[in-house]
Amino acid sequence: LKEIADMLSSNTSLEEVNLAGNPGVGHVGTRALAEALHSNSSVKFLTLDRNDIDFRGAQALANMLCSNTSLEILSLADNRIGDVGARALSKALQSNSHLQALDISSNGINAFGAKELAEMLCSNASLEGVNLFGNQVGDVGARAIAQALRSNRCVKRLSLGGNEIGDDGAMEISRMLLSNTSLEQLDLSTNSFIDNGVRDLADALCFNSMLKSLCLAG
Repeated sequence: LKEIADMLSSNTSLEEVNLAGNPGVGHVGTRALAEALHSNSSVKFLTLDRNDIDFRGAQALANMLCSNTSLEILSLADNRIGDVGARALSKALQSNSHLQALDISSNGINAFGAKELAEMLCSNASLEGVNLFGNQVGDVGARAIAQALRSNRCVKRLSLGGNEIGDDGAMEISRMLLSNTSLEQLDLSTNSFIDNGVRDLADALCFNSMLKSLCLAG
């Protein structure tokens, strides 16, 4: 991986790098890539799914995001950054105004990490897509994110599918939908809410004219 990192330090034409499915990358390889991307001004899309990246790798990427001005899409799906990694990325994205989509699905993120992400969403003005599918944010995390999105006017796509969200979390999301004017796609599939949660969402959507896609599958 050192060779790829060295190349990225000088290459000025590559816009997309996909290294998904290479568990040998780990936090050491991620750190090397992040250091190269501090100065790289061409890469817009970086995919590091299924690479056994933990919070240390996430911290390295967060440091990179504090200075990088070209990266638009970062995918870290199916890793294990956890709440600590989510916190690091959230802190970086409070000042980064270039990243447009973040995929941290299936990363062992709980309510604490969701609260950190919510705090970031209160000030970030560039993220349009946030994928948190397959974590464990629960009702507490869903509430934090929903409250942040009451004032956020940038996020268009949000996935909270598979996050152990019950009726209380669905109610908070419903309240958000009454005032949010930017969200177009919402994935709440494979959660735990039942009739009351569905009823709250249906009532909210009688007044929301922005949402174009709602997934409640499974």
